[in-house]
Amino acid sequence: MIKSNKILLFIGFLVLLQASLIFPASKLKQYWKPAMALGTAAWAGYDTYRDIQIGRDQELSRLKSLPDHDEVSAAYIKEIFAYYVSGQKTPFLLDTIKFKRLERDTSGDAYSFKHKGERFILVTDCAPDFALLHELGHLYHRHKDKQLGYAALSSAVATGLPLYYFLTSTAKKRFILAPFIFGCNLLLGQNFRLSFGRFGEIQADDFALECLKKKKNIPALEEAVQYYNWAVSVEDQEKPDLMHPSASSRLAKVEQVIKDLKAQESREIKE
Repeated sequence: MIKSNKILLFIGFLVLLQASLIFPASKLKQYWKPAMALGTAAWAGYDTYRDIQIGRDQELSRLKSLPDHDEVSAAYIKEIFAYYVSGQKTPFLLDTIKFKRLERDTSGDAYSFKHKGERFILVTDCAPDFALLHELGHLYHRHKDKQLGYAALSSAVATGLPLYYFLTSTAKKRFILAPFIFGCNLLLGQNFRLSFGRFGEIQADDFALECLKKKKNIPALEEAVQYYNWAVSVEDQEKPDLMHPSASSRLAKVEQVIKDLKAQESREIKE
């Protein structure tokens, strides 16, 4: 990694040297500030992209070493998915997903991972249908791919904008406002990433709810209610999870779907 950074820095130096030979000094003086801000933004975005890729490479190696679900369990999970998502675009994904056994103390959990064309869903032995479909929703909406791009973009914006302001402002403004602008942009960049993460979780929830609602599976939705009731009870005792919606808001959404389905059943019986 250090060697590749040195090579990139050397290439950047050669580009600047070539630019100084091609363009007149007046043009360089006019455009060097926005060029420097843009170049720094591009570097920050690339650096974030590369760091995430390195982390995902490590996670991919770890996941490959985990035990596979036995063939019967994997076939059963795939059957659940096929049942709920029939008629949608998702079935073509099912044959490419690898199911790994997830050993946790929780009653039922699952999570998904996608990197370099490989798709995993890690499942505990008693993960409810809602949790499985939620993770399939992440794969269906390609959240891992989109998250990578948004993270790189937010880092670029949060770095390039304050640097451009710093370079183009007067010395007095730099001294007074520059630290504030730098801090605000970094916070905005972080909030941008968190907002996208939260949006992805909401979208995956909606995917799972839509699948269960389509099949009118009230028992599976009631399982989700039990889980979120537990999550609400421990929410205040744990560190805030900014990447996910609150357990209470997710519980309310599931309860509303159950209420709608029961009302629909009542109307159908009366008719």
